[in-house]
Amino acid sequence: MRRIRVFQVITRMVRGGAQRVVLELLDRLPRGEFDQTLVCGVGGDSDGALLPRARETVPTVILVPALVREVRPRLDARAAASLAWLFARRRPDVVHAHTYKAGVVASAAARLTGVPAVIFTPHGHIFAPGAGIPGVPAGGWKLAVLRWITQAAQACAHRITALSESDLRDQLALGLSSPSK
Repeated sequence: MRRIRVFQVITRMVRGGAQRVVLELLDRLPRGEFDQTLVCGVGGDSDGALLPRARETVPTVILVPALVREVRPRLDARAAASLAWLFARRRPDVVHAHTYKAGVVASAAARLTGVPAVIFTPHGHIFAPGAGIPGVPAGGWKLAVLRWITQAAQACAHRITALSESDLRDQLALGLSSPSK
């Protein structure tokens, strides 16, 4: 039986909760059933403090330099194009995107290239009071545009994972995705 090809996508492998979740998934999904690949950007503490551990865990790590945490429209477009090319070429069965930015970019690229299962785990959202994410405005039309982009990206995903009840309530109250996801 062919193993299910899963691409775990995240912007950076720094020391953080989302990154630890990714490492746990890379380490704990049964190797006999899943063939996992880590796809990530290159920024962060010491260019990815947890990257060496990830490289010990999975045979394939693909770096996408344009995949950054900050909102950077030109780099974001380049990251989306790079991911679409990668997904079209490697044909994963599942793309599981972690964090807001990777989720937005990877969900759209995965859906456009026909990935059968797309999971978006925001690990919170950029609209939370005090999120303090570089490049994310506190309000106004730019934040409204980011909300629309988030809704479009979450529409591309087959499933959205909320990490807590309050996160789920926030996601639904903001109208970021439908309750069925």
